[in-house]
Amino acid sequence: MKAKVKDTELSRRVGRIVANAYSDHQQVRMASMNRIRDIIWRKNEGIPFDKKLEKKGETRRSKEYNDSNILSLLDEMRESGKLTQDEASYLVTIVKIAKDESTTEKLYRKEMLEYITNEPIYQEFLTKIRGVGPVISAKLMKSFGYCDRYDSVSALWKHAGLHLVCPDCKRKVEMEDGTTKTLPVTASIDGKCPECGKRGISSKRRKGMVLDYDPALKTLCWNISDSFVKKRTPFYRKKYDNRKADELARTDSGKPKSKLHAEFRARRVAVKLFLQHYWCCARELKGLSISEPWVIRHGGHTHYKTWRDAVKANEKAV
Repeated sequence: MKAKVKDTELSRRVGRIVANAYSDHQQVRMASMNRIRDIIWRKNEGIPFDKKLEKKGETRRSKEYNDSNILSLLDEMRESGKLTQDEASYLVTIVKIAKDESTTEKLYRKEMLEYITNEPIYQEFLTKIRGVGPVISAKLMKSFGYCDRYDSVSALWKHAGLHLVCPDCKRKVEMEDGTTKTLPVTASIDGKCPECGKRGISSKRRKGMVLDYDPALKTLCWNISDSFVKKRTPFYRKKYDNRKADELARTDSGKPKSKLHAEFRARRVAVKLFLQHYWCCARELKGLSISEPWVIRHGGHTHYKTWRDAVKANEKAV
């Protein structure tokens, strides 16, 4: 590897600023357009503003109400008398203001690309994986860096909410400020609770308990898995397909409750493998130690597909 790691605290903080600013502007634009879309949809369809919808979104998510069609739809509604001249003009103005956020988004996206282009982890790994673009790459780098904070990949998985926890057991932890927080008990390496022996479940929000992971990272992991499925990313999509088929074929006590449950499990396995490859590549680039994967150390396997195998599979598919 010829690229040199330039990972510093300053570069990470700059990366966070750029990636977070991009997300902030994107969220503002999307939220504004959704509110505008709801008003236009109700007015166009003759639905009272105080009527509670039975299904989230309903038909306002049809192509007719896409962002690109909103302005022309407003003209039609004005001409047909569904909107007065003043109402249409005001809505057009706020639509244009909301759309202006996309210009700012593009500026931050450009900065994100400049931020990550010269980073070794991007050159060697991320840019070579289909479905992992500049936005996902920047978010990964600003969150995990070169993984020097994670002595094991399981620590990274836990930070991202991909670990298993006991459905019942909990523990109290005293914080530095003197307060006490209640956390779920993390499942052991065999997937069972070390205290009661119950099978672990995916970590999630629970009443009375503090989250033991970063919810923003869990959302990022979902977006990555979604990209793998939709883009048919070589290597990771195959892992997803195989695991989903295995889950649907299970007849033991651990079988999924539904097809959707099997889908979630398969996505989780695929993105965990990707993050393991990220962890290995990042630490290798920075000259840090890398432990043997669980499948070799405890699972009885003699061979493990590395991040280089994933890169080769993607390059071969081009």
